[in-house]
Amino acid sequence: GFFHATEWIPVGAAALAGDAEGKGVPGDREGKRERVGGARGTRVRPGGGTAGALGLVLLAACPLLVLGLPLLFRASVLRPIERLLVSVRRVEAGDLTSTVDVHSTDEFGVLARAFDGMVGSIRGARERLERINRAAFRFVPRAFLSRLGHESIVDVELGDQVERTMTVLFADVRDFTTHCERLSPDEAFAFVNALLREVGPVIRAHGGFIDKYLGDAVMALFEGAPDAALDAALGMQDAVAHLNARRAEASAAPVRMGIGLHTGALMLGVIGEEERIDTSVLSDAVNTASRIEGLTKEHDRPVLASGATIDALEDPARFDIEPVATVRVKGRDGRVTLHAVRHRGP
Repeated sequence: GFFHATEWIPVGAAALAGDAEGKGVPGDREGKRERVGGARGTRVRPGGGTAGALGLVLLAACPLLVLGLPLLFRASVLRPIERLLVSVRRVEAGDLTSTVDVHSTDEFGVLARAFDGMVGSIRGARERLERINRAAFRFVPRAFLSRLGHESIVDVELGDQVERTMTVLFADVRDFTTHCERLSPDEAFAFVNALLREVGPVIRAHGGFIDKYLGDAVMALFEGAPDAALDAALGMQDAVAHLNARRAEASAAPVRMGIGLHTGALMLGVIGEEERIDTSVLSDAVNTASRIEGLTKEHDRPVLASGATIDALEDPARFDIEPVATVRVKGRDGRVTLHAVRHRGP
């Protein structure tokens, strides 16, 4: 069997076995063990005590400890660190939805929960910043910033400016004061916003962007050939017609809008002072477009365009263009030729 007449145990183990029972070395009081030895070890005769068996158990456990400790170290220390590093790299790459897959209650669990909380705070801050940016772009058109060479409103500085050749579209509600006299303040704002909800998307659909809302008036800009600006002007009149159809069902008075267009060089930039800045367009083209819009009522034409705009069209045959008059526009040297523009019939 496993035991023979005598058993050889290293001196250290024998001493440990003895220590386990508080007796120092084998050879208990009952005389059941006898130490016979030399320098190499101690020979113990098996008896009824437990010290020798305990020593053998410890010896047998040593290989398991040698093999098990690294596995225990990996499971309890290395694996949580590896999972934390995976989440750190994901966050570094921009993934703010990443969480650490560690659920223990030790220090690594505390660290993982703290990391998840930090990432959640960063995610919330980024979402708030994105909402602020979206709100800012509702006040300052992204298209305006891009033409200044900026991607974000935080990059805008006083004095930024760029020169472009663009078509200015100026639209205004006729007899707006008369409409508002019969409305409360809430109703007046609801009336203006209902109108702008109709025409704003038309401008964007044709590649333009709204530079300013001026009460009931709209100023929009179009870069490139003015064909798109004329398409937008006619589309806005169609949108007003649809709005009037709904207003007629409610027995409300119809709305009429005049639109003037002029093409020319202009400067887009940032004006103001350190505490208050705004984007603006400085150009004679803006004044001319506004004056032409004012003449739509006098000439009873919903859409009027200058000769400069008509001359710059890529495909004038798409439109029904009628010369109306040559006039002197206030604030401008020289005369301006006015053309009425309508949809080309079938």
